[in-house]
Amino acid sequence: MKNLLTTITFTLITSVIVNAQSDQKSLEIINKSIDAIGGKKKLENVKTLYTEMQINNDPVFYITKEKAPNKGSLEVKVNGNSVFGYRFDGEKGFEKQNGQIKQMPDEEITDKKNRKYIFNELAYIDPTIWTFNYVGEVDLNNSKAHKLKGENKNGTIEYIYFDSNNFRKVKSENIVMNDENNLSTFEYLDYRTLDGLIVNYKLIHTDPKKVITTMTFTKQEINKGITDKDFIY
Repeated sequence: MKNLLTTITFTLITSVIVNAQSDQKSLEIINKSIDAIGGKKKLENVKTLYTEMQINNDPVFYITKEKAPNKGSLEVKVNGNSVFGYRFDGEKGFEKQNGQIKQMPDEEITDKKNRKYIFNELAYIDPTIWTFNYVGEVDLNNSKAHKLKGENKNGTIEYIYFDSNNFRKVKSENIVMNDENNLSTFEYLDYRTLDGLIVNYKLIHTDPKKVITTMTFTKQEINKGITDKDFIY
């Protein structure tokens, strides 16, 4: 479970500085994707995000809280019992497992400190974080999609696919251990309206060993009830 959490964290959280510039075609597509889900201003106006996500059809839930720019917490519950969690207050981070609290590994603290946005789409257009190159239009699940290759200063290389018709993000492939045949894949499904934004309510994750995990958001809330106290133990 913790390996899956690590994969999700490194895929959904981006950071630090890239010197090169994205090509114009990539920026055009990313900006269209931002417009398609509600626009840059609406994304920037999201100051907190609360989510509950069920894993497969099992009694396993991930509960996350985020506060811009980089505060975050996670609680993993199995049959209603908390089995793992972390809290990061913007500077310090701690993990909790089996009732024991310990400091986060230094590399995870560094990643979380460098986070700048709740939504990855805003990070995609930030040249201090990502550089994108347009690969081309490809066939994907019986439809067309624009494929972009992204490089992050932290060493992450990711292929991202945007639907050619509505420009929503439909798939991402994270290269594991710098091996392009070794991919961690996410599919983004079930887009719905949430407070003026269009967000996905379902993820399908396929790890490099082809283990498939379905993650369904059972609750998402924007700008409601989250305070700084949620990020400290």
